[in-house]
Amino acid sequence: RNSARGQCRFTRPEEFNPPRLPPEGQNNRGKDWVNDKDNWAARGLISYSMPLPRDQEVDWLLSLNGGQNKGLATQYQHVSMGQVRIIDPDTGVSQNQFFSRVPQTGAVPIDRFSYKQESTLSDPFAGEYDRVGPERLDLFGASLQGDWSPSDVLDLSSLSGYFWHDRETFANDDAGPKSWLNNDYTDDAWQFTQETTATWLWSEENDVTVGGYFLMEDLDANNIFRDNRNLQNNPAFNQDFEQDTLQWAGYARTHFELPPLPRWGEFTENFSIDASVRYNWAQKQLDNKAERQAGFGSPTGGGSQLTNEGIEKDAWTSWTGDAVLTYRFTEDVSVYFKFSRGWKPGHFNANNLTSANPVGSVNPETLDSLEGALRASWFEGRLTTNLTAFKYDYQDLQVFQVTTDAFGAIVRRLINSEEAEIWGVEWEITGEPLERLILNFSGGYLDSEYTNFKTSFERAQFNPGEGFR
Repeated sequence: RNSARGQCRFTRPEEFNPPRLPPEGQNNRGKDWVNDKDNWAARGLISYSMPLPRDQEVDWLLSLNGGQNKGLATQYQHVSMGQVRIIDPDTGVSQNQFFSRVPQTGAVPIDRFSYKQESTLSDPFAGEYDRVGPERLDLFGASLQGDWSPSDVLDLSSLSGYFWHDRETFANDDAGPKSWLNNDYTDDAWQFTQETTATWLWSEENDVTVGGYFLMEDLDANNIFRDNRNLQNNPAFNQDFEQDTLQWAGYARTHFELPPLPRWGEFTENFSIDASVRYNWAQKQLDNKAERQAGFGSPTGGGSQLTNEGIEKDAWTSWTGDAVLTYRFTEDVSVYFKFSRGWKPGHFNANNLTSANPVGSVNPETLDSLEGALRASWFEGRLTTNLTAFKYDYQDLQVFQVTTDAFGAIVRRLINSEEAEIWGVEWEITGEPLERLILNFSGGYLDSEYTNFKTSFERAQFNPGEGFR
């Protein structure tokens, strides 16, 4: 009854043909290849049946997994691009046209960052880099699942999980040989989860499950950004942020087969109901701090310390659940209708040094879903048809956006779309007209729309004697 099993996988650089660096002496920093991989991963499973009195036992399953990446940071090639204003002779509309070689002479242009790609233009597997990494990622995870049936009608289950990671990446974000945007990204996080359920089979076909869920998570990050194009005095700034998360939920679900009712006979026996209800609670706290010694070319000017710091903490709650009504015309033909409500807790954004708000908040997301489907099998299984129609109605949909703050610094953040909806249909038809000849026809139609979407942008204002605000 007891067993152990495992597996390992290694990925070595020689299995790839990554882009190579330019010849010796052209910013190769002693490396022959970039974008190589040096990974290993391992997983092990141990199962154990622990005996209990009165011929009972608890089945345990322990899972351990881990891995590491010791390759170089991801590189991409900087292509110098020029541009020229082209006027359409028919419409008179002008637009910018970009090119990697001057159309008239074939010369390589110098782009707006004063970069000229010369030695690697004709070779897509060569590049000019001043920094090739490294990148390190350590991973470890463990889970323990236990199942116990103290009686024929009661099942108890427990699932505990732990996961940890530690990452360090030295990036060459300008993708070229000049030290313009050389940034360092480091972060580590751990997470613990626990879920416990109890299922009662109160009849041969009906059951009730109650359970609880708990999550605790801690994330720490430190980023160093270097913009050497515009800032001459101490151009780097540090960003440190920490996020703590607590979540718990209690839930119950049931499956119920309707009995025959007077005057309805066997009609009601063909109905079944699945329903669940869940109460969710989530809390997050984000502490974000970014600082730099302000110098020439900075938004504030002078030599004062520039710091942007903020702490936000909030908690959100919600009821969620679903209800499914299924009717079986026969054993092979059935339809169901389902309503469900989903929920995602709120979020905090760790904004930039020059952002007006060091911590931005995002409202929870709510989803109401309606779904109907036909499942059918005909001619002793030689023809099956599945047809589904659905509609999703989002409130405060969380959308990822890449924008800039008032001083042009890139900001990656989540924002809310007040309302959005998706509806569609999907179908799959499979037939076997002849032995071992199977025909399949499937498809779908999807229509999605932001029905109410507003966003805001920061704007800088210059005040004499005070600088930008």
